[in-house]
Amino acid sequence: MVANLLQIGGASAVVFTALLFVRACVHKINDFVAFTGFVEDYKLVPARLASAFGAMIVAGEAFIVIGSLLPWTRPAAMMIAAALLVIYAVGIAINLMRGRGRIECGCGGPAQAISPALILRNVVLGVIALFGLAAANEAFAFIDLLAAFLASLAFFGVYLLAEQIIANFTVIRLGRQQQQ
Repeated sequence: MVANLLQIGGASAVVFTALLFVRACVHKINDFVAFTGFVEDYKLVPARLASAFGAMIVAGEAFIVIGSLLPWTRPAAMMIAAALLVIYAVGIAINLMRGRGRIECGCGGPAQAISPALILRNVVLGVIALFGLAAANEAFAFIDLLAAFLASLAFFGVYLLAEQIIANFTVIRLGRQQQQ
């Protein structure tokens, strides 16, 4: 029973991570020029490499989505997801330490400047992706897959609400800074 719950939880983490990266990848592909501008704004790679670096990010995110579907590629997809999320957190942290907190995160959700909350969010999302390894090589009964899918949809809805709250607080914080 406990092993089954762990596996369903892991499967939910896989589906959630796939949904997260579908959203992010579609956002980046739909406006690749703007995304390349976000990459350039972080000033972590030379401006002339921003487009190529952006394409590598999109390819990695696409692999995560596709790799999540297959049991033999799922472990790599979840590890790459966790690694990308930590890399994103490090990029945000570097820019915050540089005093560059007005950069658009380019995350794929509501427009928001980078903040410490996004670092924490990305670390938590990375841990969730690693939890997906609990279901990495599993084949599931239909009812288990349905439970995992419904749980991940509910969690994704909570994630979207939390992301909007973070975006709202960032706008309020930046507004206060402008008034001072």
